[in-house]
Amino acid sequence: ARPTRRARPGGRAPVAAVLARFGGRDTARTQGEEFYFAAKIHLGDALFAAAKALGDGAVSAPIAQPDGIHLLVMSSNHRPRPYSYEEARTQVASDRQTDAVARYEAADAKFLHKRANILIAQDMR
Repeated sequence: ARPTRRARPGGRAPVAAVLARFGGRDTARTQGEEFYFAAKIHLGDALFAAAKALGDGAVSAPIAQPDGIHLLVMSSNHRPRPYSYEEARTQVASDRQTDAVARYEAADAKFLHKRANILIAQDMR
């Protein structure tokens, strides 16, 4: 008897071929770029722990969950990085300026609203 070939974690088999072979389906729980905190909410703790360890183009080992067996395919993993001091300083200054402008505009609108004198023509009443 000839031994069957089994897919190994980290293998390069096309996802569609693996899904067809094992009768799986692409749930596409997350598509596109997603922040780590949002991915953790969508995937759950166990799947997120496996996902954050994956590199670009990697496939996880099978992960058993109450709803079935999962294979995670990582298209690209942009790990979060802290801002440098200069980046954070620039962002804080920009946010502070934006907030100040919004406060001034709101105060202006409030001032004008208080002093508005609306007259309605007699024939329009």
